[in-house]
Amino acid sequence: MFFNATAIILAGGRSSRMGQDKSLLSTNDIPLIGKIASQLEGHFPEIIVSANDMEKYRVFASAGIPDLEAGKGPLMGIYSALLCSEHEINFVVACDIPELDMQYIQDLIKEAKDHQIVVPVWSDGRLEPLFAVYKSLFWGI
Repeated sequence: MFFNATAIILAGGRSSRMGQDKSLLSTNDIPLIGKIASQLEGHFPEIIVSANDMEKYRVFASAGIPDLEAGKGPLMGIYSALLCSEHEINFVVACDIPELDMQYIQDLIKEAKDHQIVVPVWSDGRLEPLFAVYKSLFWGI
């Protein structure tokens, strides 16, 4: 399954609760961000890492985008990456979600045809905006 969309991996967090950079934590000797990137490869023509320290992520993506304003949180990371995306449709995933279900991602992308944002909702009503689909703000302008 191939998506005509950009995948955006959010890796710019401070990991303050974790106490260390969670994107580089290993699972089977592979950094989390590397595991996510390898699952996205072949499905997305463009993979962007949204982070302020791009040197440590350069190997995992076709592009790296720093936040327009550092320290503003994940929504600034999403916004900054959307401005640079080559596609109208963008799948956004946090760097600490190690297993991706491509069929579910495809379902989210299909829903985006009629919506600006498609955000999964947990059974208790909480939103999951860091595993969602966003349309680019100024795509095609």
